[in-house]
Amino acid sequence: MLGSQIRLVALDLDGTLLDSQHQVSPANARAVETLRRHGVKIVLVTGRRFRNVARIAQQYGLGDVAIVHNGALIRNCHHGEVLYFQGLDAALFRELVHFSRKMEQFPFVHVDPQQTRIFFQKDDSQNPARSEYVARNQADMIAVDDLIKALSGPPVIQMMFTHAIAPLEKFKRRLKEQFSSRAKILETSYPDRDYVFLDVIHANCSKGKALAWLLQIGNLLPSQVMAFGDNHNDLEMLQLAGHAFLMENATDELKSYGFTIAPANDADGVARIVEEYWNSGR
Repeated sequence: MLGSQIRLVALDLDGTLLDSQHQVSPANARAVETLRRHGVKIVLVTGRRFRNVARIAQQYGLGDVAIVHNGALIRNCHHGEVLYFQGLDAALFRELVHFSRKMEQFPFVHVDPQQTRIFFQKDDSQNPARSEYVARNQADMIAVDDLIKALSGPPVIQMMFTHAIAPLEKFKRRLKEQFSSRAKILETSYPDRDYVFLDVIHANCSKGKALAWLLQIGNLLPSQVMAFGDNHNDLEMLQLAGHAFLMENATDELKSYGFTIAPANDADGVARIVEEYWNSGR
């Protein structure tokens, strides 16, 4: 049975383990229980922040470790211990704020790996994606007049920009041209809903590098790892895993990399693969 060779399963959340209603389906919940019965370590890997991930992990009883903020932070799902963290350099953060101001893009800044807070500068632009993000995370949002003055102390985990896809295209191109050698710039795109997230984190961070760190300390090989993802920020993680599955709902661009295609997130894709590997005698 091939499943017996796998010791760790890395699960992206949005578009992968979670369905379109941001829920874990009964089938996927049963798949998690199957993995637990076989002693497989479950790692949740996401661009989300830890508080949101911990809530999901507790609600559905899944996840041992969470790689959050696209790999800048790793925390234990059960008691929240910080296992790994790399923040943005303070000087680079200030430069990024000045750059984004000139291009009239306004970041959300996630700070403090222990108690993540989100700082932002109010603006008058018409940006429904940004307004939606503020409303959804209202309890942790802190509006300030000047990001640089407000954030002279706590470590910055990431900067995040969101907008409809077209208005952010020029900014994305210029951001990568100027900063891709000094920071990791990751894109999570949702064409069907016409919005995109751009995350800026430490240059040495990504989902793939964070997963590689976990493999190293756990003395695991890539051949013992199964990973599921659906978006651009999952690419390095999928390339690392010995058993990599791209969801059917992913873009054609990602499908061109040749990963094995799993059924879509709304068709219980994770559960279907887990059942095939662990229950069919494969």
